Amino acid sequence: MQQQTISNKKVLLVANSSLLSAETLLHGINLSKRMDASLEVMHLLKQEPTAKATQKLKEKIAALQPEEPVAYIQLVNDRGLTIETVDYAKNRRNIICVALCLRGEGTPHRKGIRQKKLNAITQLLNCPVVLYTDSPAN
Repeated sequence: MQQQTISNKKVLLVANSSLLSAETLLHGINLSKRMDASLEVMHLLKQEPTAKATQKLKEKIAALQPEEPVAYIQLVNDRGLTIETVDYAKNRRNIICVALCLRGEGTPHRKGIRQKKLNAITQLLNCPVVLYTDSPAN
């Protein structure tokens, strides 16, 4: 009988828009599945977190029917995407990849600026960082 190993690996999906789309969630679920890890979502909001936002996200997750449970954390985005992401993930060795989902206000529109932000986070976390954005590359 083969013993099943319980994996503690996580993919951290960080989103900075108030509306976290089903497409973004599906991207995170698929990425974590390919990496044989579970998904953890960190949602950075510009205003106070609400039970309504949490409920909407839980409904979207349920509709996607992921094989593994999805952890969800809401934060008010006071200090910016880079600082919040690094502070949350820097000492967590079980995070094997970070997916940054940048949309809306505060998202750098120029590819060079987005790349600098991506490089800074990658160096600070010492793990792969994937940038996912629906804005066209300039």
